[in-house]
Amino acid sequence: MHAEEHSLHSSWTWFFHKAGGDGYKSALVSVHTFNTVESFWRLKNNIPLFEKAFCKHVVLRVQKSIVTGASVFRGDITPEWEHASNLNGVIMECKGALEAKVVDDIFLNILLKLVGNTAPLSCNGVRVVHKSGRKSFYKIELWFRQGSTTAERAFGNAKGVAFQRAHA
Repeated sequence: MHAEEHSLHSSWTWFFHKAGGDGYKSALVSVHTFNTVESFWRLKNNIPLFEKAFCKHVVLRVQKSIVTGASVFRGDITPEWEHASNLNGVIMECKGALEAKVVDDIFLNILLKLVGNTAPLSCNGVRVVHKSGRKSFYKIELWFRQGSTTAERAFGNAKGVAFQRAHA
């Protein structure tokens, strides 16, 4: 870290979810871990989000596989239910036919709350999945640890899209 960089409250890891593989865990690829404001923006500015990655015949690939989603999770937490911080957790989700630009705006808004430390500390991360074969069908999930009651208050409505409890 350079002396002029600004530390985040937590470190965060950006993951891609790739199509295929031998199950969920093998389809999960850690892209980069960041812990400063500057490293977050360098990463975010160099990774195409959903409008560019899934529209206009552009296909984002990682390790020769098509990317179907992305996640950003706190510290060493992975976007898997088996991880100790997720075992008794809650997912808030919205899903449906959404324009990719709207998904990008929601994702960025959530990321800024998470890395800016204005989201509840009980929020482990965010996961966005593009349902292949359906041009504009997305699922956006917020993962909270241990049945957090702050989930609905923190992200009940983002950019006009309602989040609902999906898993407890």
